Amino acid sequence: MGRIFIFCLLFLFLGGVAASSEEYPNSAKLSELIKGIKSALETMDGEAYSKYFSPEILQQEKRSFLSFLREKEVESIKVFPSRAVVEGEQAEVKLKILFLRRVSVIIDVWNFYFRWQGKQWEIIARETSPERKILYRLKIPAERVELAKTVRIKHADLELNFENAVCFFDNLPQLETALLVIGPGEFQFSPGVANERHYLKLMFGQERLVDQLKYAYLRFSNSFFKNNISIEPSRENWQPPRSLLNKAYSLFARHYSRSFTVENSLMSEFLSFIPQGDEVVFEFEGKKTGIMTYVFSPFAEEEINLFQWKGERIVNLYSPESEGQKRMFVSFGRMFDIDAYKLEIDYNPKDSYLSGKAQIKIIPLVDSLDSLKFKFHQDLEVLKVYDQQKNELIFNRDRLRKLFYVYLLRPQKRGQPFYLEVFYRGKIQPEELTSDVVKGPQYKDEIIFIPPKFETHLFSQSSYWYPAPPDDDYFQVELRAVFPPGFNCISNGDLVERGQIGMTERVEELEKIGHQYCTYKTRFPIKYISFIVGKFEERGQRQAKKIPVVYYQASDTGYYHREWLAEAEKMIDFYSQVFGSFPYEKLYLVQRLWPQKGGHSPASFVILNELPRFPGRSRLLKVHSPVDLSRWKGYFLAHEIAHQWWGQALSWDTYHDQWLSEGLAQFAALLYLEKKYGEKAYRQIIKNMSRGVREKAHIGPITMGSRLSFLDFEAYQTIVYNKSTLALLMLRDLVGEKAFFSRLRKFFNDYKYKAARTADFFRYFKDLEFFPLPEFRNKWFEDYHLPVVYIYYSVKDVLTSPKLHVELNQPQNWFPFPLRVKWEENGQEVVKVIPVNKRFIKMDFKLNNPPRKIKFNPWEEIPGKFYVKKVS
Repeated sequence: MGRIFIFCLLFLFLGGVAASSEEYPNSAKLSELIKGIKSALETMDGEAYSKYFSPEILQQEKRSFLSFLREKEVESIKVFPSRAVVEGEQAEVKLKILFLRRVSVIIDVWNFYFRWQGKQWEIIARETSPERKILYRLKIPAERVELAKTVRIKHADLELNFENAVCFFDNLPQLETALLVIGPGEFQFSPGVANERHYLKLMFGQERLVDQLKYAYLRFSNSFFKNNISIEPSRENWQPPRSLLNKAYSLFARHYSRSFTVENSLMSEFLSFIPQGDEVVFEFEGKKTGIMTYVFSPFAEEEINLFQWKGERIVNLYSPESEGQKRMFVSFGRMFDIDAYKLEIDYNPKDSYLSGKAQIKIIPLVDSLDSLKFKFHQDLEVLKVYDQQKNELIFNRDRLRKLFYVYLLRPQKRGQPFYLEVFYRGKIQPEELTSDVVKGPQYKDEIIFIPPKFETHLFSQSSYWYPAPPDDDYFQVELRAVFPPGFNCISNGDLVERGQIGMTERVEELEKIGHQYCTYKTRFPIKYISFIVGKFEERGQRQAKKIPVVYYQASDTGYYHREWLAEAEKMIDFYSQVFGSFPYEKLYLVQRLWPQKGGHSPASFVILNELPRFPGRSRLLKVHSPVDLSRWKGYFLAHEIAHQWWGQALSWDTYHDQWLSEGLAQFAALLYLEKKYGEKAYRQIIKNMSRGVREKAHIGPITMGSRLSFLDFEAYQTIVYNKSTLALLMLRDLVGEKAFFSRLRKFFNDYKYKAARTADFFRYFKDLEFFPLPEFRNKWFEDYHLPVVYIYYSVKDVLTSPKLHVELNQPQNWFPFPLRVKWEENGQEVVKVIPVNKRFIKMDFKLNNPPRKIKFNPWEEIPGKFYVKKVS
């Protein structure tokens, strides 16, 4: 994960392109007239500008234009005409105009209405955009610099205090939005949420983070400055030395682009917008902690985020606990839905160069949609963006957060689909996969004389190789890929076309003669688009529940897994019975050579990694992985195929809900291994999982998700994969197998091709009155503690009607769970379950004979501490 979570909210430009000649009368004259208007505006020539208007409004428009220039102190103008819309003798043209001032840029859209007057066009009316946008040309150091006796900044759970520091104010008159403080200081931070304080303690050894400060760069609103920042001046008429000014300039250059700034397709400089209300970004350097970023965004679901540059890790992320209501906000992700993609790409593995064209079908979810946000790789160059009328649109890039903003020429109405085309290119390397992944036993290379050459190239969700939705969304896809001879491509959906590029008369296409191409098309919605290019050979295929299963092996791999096809067929059959029918049109199994064992599971195909072998040249040392069940053959395949249900067809909404993918896939794989290898293997797997959970559970709860990996990657795997699995097994035993799986299937069917949350899952069990659902969820999913249980047992009435008397107590935090008790009677094993649904439990079990070898939690299914004592 890069240096993210610096929130940036934009409500800016409308887009468009230069005018072009259409097939209508006098089109050439209209094009010339638009060029003339553009020239007059950019030279700020009121006389030349006004002559294009009809006589009735000529003088009025001239006065209005010149008055605007004087009032706003405009220094220069840039004009970007759109394509003209002509109907008979009427025409309409939108001009996107940038008015450049000393400290800001005004972005306006002027709508001109033309009428043909027999020999020429003239402007009969002009309308301006109802919402004028202003971006700022922020600078530090500026004219105002003060030596301060004290500086106090207080916000929520954070305090910054400086003494004898220098304050560099921004260059905006009568508006405070940026401040750079250099000098000795101290910051104190203590989260107001218990789990976050615990996480902070694990990371830094204490629940309150305190460190000496070197400087702080602050972005805020004008109202925040007045209410939350206190500066006590030291003396007047103080002039900073040149060295300090240079330092201030250097620090500003380092931090400015990281918050509330954008780079756009029209200007080469970064432009800034003003934070709203309590929205802030503080960046400061501590002596021990290094550079930290503190973000408060009332527009985010979790408002407070503390991020450490060193290690690129989130320290804390939460909503402060208070009695007030959270501010409501409709994010970009909820403003539109992506319905379909049509992609054309050309990828050359030799130089990792990708060229692409993305046609995107978008459905507005708000009444007036004028801007779009996508995730997009920072190294890819956006060439052009067009709307469906072929108007070129303005766009902005936020490369730090891998964001790409597009501004529409005309607002789009709710529910009315429209199309966007994006042309892009650049060098791009596949990034490390972060979702729908299982990592197996890794290996350390002691000696490698000849490094392997990996001949497969996978681009999936975290690569952002196409303009992707900012949040989980499901859509249909058609992908046409072109690649060099000798290679093959595998992607989501059905393979509907494959061939070779033939002779062409276009010179620029001659080098593509002989290249391969293929087209994939989905029949079911997917949440992200993936493709892998390599030298693959088809090793076989078969049908599973009428689902084609095809096995591809990369040329650089060694061992042919003959059993995979039959195994995959059994898995699909088993999972279909347990969870519901297979959610996609086919399943490709792809074996490749990769330096990291494990796999990845995009929609409709599964990638399984094979580690390189170095006979005679290297010794490989196995490194422990808590999710490694490879001792039981078929585990990796079982886990990855399970992701087709859990992670793909049903996705998770936030990092808190990641267990819905990884936990349920691990749960599914365990069920399959139990079916394949029997109860003994199942018990051993459970015991291994439970022991790992007891060791790592203190790192954090299941709902901390991927954040656990910033502190301990093994803990992340243990808790999100294995603890979730154990909790699901407990839930199954508590509510009954039939009730559990019927609710699980309904949950899957209701949320198929959607993103779900933890709360959504538990709603399917809320009708079970006998079951303490809130306690179960809070203790096993939201808490990092494990149960501490005291058990006292005795055998009573041995000679008459013997019974086993059990008393169970949880004096600290009480957890609901099913506790198994095992003993022997007459050489036969007896197993009973105690449904622990309250803090103190008493229970009697009737016996036929005196029991032997009494054990509680015999297979360690419940992770925790159990203190067992026999009493008389």
